[in-house]
Amino acid sequence: MADISQTANKQLDRHIFRRWQNLKNAKRFIVGWLGLIILLVVGVVVQTKALDNYYLSSNPVAGGVYTEGIVGSFSNANPIYAVNDVDSAVSKILFDSLLTYNDKNQLVGDLAATWEVDSKGTTYTVRLKPDLKWQDGAVITSDDVVFTYTTIQNPDAKSPYMSNWTGVKIEKVNTTTVKFVLPNTYSPFLYSLTGGIIPKHLLGKIPPSELRSVAFNTKSPVGSGPFIWKGVTISNNGQSNQSETIQLAAFDNYHSGKPKLNGVTIKTYPNEDALKKALNDNKIIAAAGLNLADKDVAQKNEATSFSLMSANMIFLKTTSPILSDIRVRQALIKATNIPALVGEIGYEAVPVREPLLESQIGYNPAYIQFSYNKTEAERLLNNAGWQLTGKNQYRTKNGQQLVINLAFDYSSDFSQIAEGLQKQWADVGVNVVVEVNQDSKNTNKYIDSHDYDALLYGINIGPDPDVYAYWHSSQIDIHSQIHLNLSEYKSSISDIALEAGRTRTDPLLRAAKYKPFLEAWRNDVPAIGLYQPRYLLVSNQHIYGLPARVINSPSDMYDNIDQWMINTAKKSES
Repeated sequence: MADISQTANKQLDRHIFRRWQNLKNAKRFIVGWLGLIILLVVGVVVQTKALDNYYLSSNPVAGGVYTEGIVGSFSNANPIYAVNDVDSAVSKILFDSLLTYNDKNQLVGDLAATWEVDSKGTTYTVRLKPDLKWQDGAVITSDDVVFTYTTIQNPDAKSPYMSNWTGVKIEKVNTTTVKFVLPNTYSPFLYSLTGGIIPKHLLGKIPPSELRSVAFNTKSPVGSGPFIWKGVTISNNGQSNQSETIQLAAFDNYHSGKPKLNGVTIKTYPNEDALKKALNDNKIIAAAGLNLADKDVAQKNEATSFSLMSANMIFLKTTSPILSDIRVRQALIKATNIPALVGEIGYEAVPVREPLLESQIGYNPAYIQFSYNKTEAERLLNNAGWQLTGKNQYRTKNGQQLVINLAFDYSSDFSQIAEGLQKQWADVGVNVVVEVNQDSKNTNKYIDSHDYDALLYGINIGPDPDVYAYWHSSQIDIHSQIHLNLSEYKSSISDIALEAGRTRTDPLLRAAKYKPFLEAWRNDVPAIGLYQPRYLLVSNQHIYGLPARVINSPSDMYDNIDQWMINTAKKSES
């Protein structure tokens, strides 16, 4: 044992302790090798990361909560009452309709599987998709459809959409089929079926006169849309700064499949400045309806522009003493350099050149409005007896100055247009006195009174060319429920053409029927067409599944919200 121990000590001394001194002498070589190994490891990690970026790309994935801000206030989610931008947005997300629009602004089925119209164009039959459910699990049937539209028709319910359903008979055929019978042929009828359907099993026993104020509308709405109601909270920093937060969660059993987003939150703001601040502070993902020029959108943000099927025009009240003279109206349009005016709004807009929009049935380039011609404008005014005398800047006739009162609801676009119009009309001797409505809560001020000579205003036309409500003489009386003939335009030729155009189903025949109206409108100049406005959504990140497109109203932006995505993840491109 002693010999073995002695031998072991000799071996340790020889192979370990003596060589340890050698390691000390070779330390620079060891440090060098260790450094090289560390460098190689770091290089491999860096290269792997770089290759990840090369071979992997960011792709949208499901999940996340989309938060959007809108100027306004929330008052009613029920689609038979929703009118303002906030209510319409919430209603659109909560409630599905029989028909909706695709990305080409064409009608497609939502709750409806099929629909057909008879040869007379007066009976429409709609069949529901199978296995439709309300968000509380109840089955959706034709009873719900009949209940929705008969409630709108009931004057006690006081729905703002009642006039659209006058004279329409709604019949249940079976549990999945509804028939709509019209008193006369009305070609745009299918577009009336894009409003939300409400549940009879929850609202059917409530008296129509009480429907507008029930808790269902603001505290517990149940729809059939892609997102369900979670609740609303109110932040009150003074009456003028009240803000609501409406929270919605994905409806797992949605008939088109579970939405990609986990939820949607709508926040309201009292004014545009507050909305912009919320976006800049990243309190919201997107701000809807901002009035910004393209150059004013921050570089860090993304702008999605939706062209609206609407027309911004200068309506010339033909019953006004000065504007009752057709020569004056023709002079005003020829004194208006429209491209110069529209060029000041800060974004590229689709021009409006006649009462129908370029994409609509019946639009005819042969009847576009008169173009800018200052010399001709001055000649027409002279012929109408309005003369420039002495050093006077403005024209007079029988001692009266040529003054046009121009009214409009405030917006940055309209302010630019009005300022330019004042200068252009002053160049031919017309004094333009501007009246601006600054009250955002009273946007019907001029509609209700028709108190103006000229009105700068936008009308919503939609995909169908039926503009009866805006130009037929029956729509003038301000005491009637609908009085949207803002120019108070009377023309027997136009009346006949407008009546004929809406009662024909063949597109070519409709276009032919509208020709006399287009010609009369061009010559009579009841208005000056400017441009189609846009609805602008500004976001601080990309929203997948939301392309810029043509829409009929701001809420149509949400037609495919079940397909929107905001989250991303790295995925292989293989």
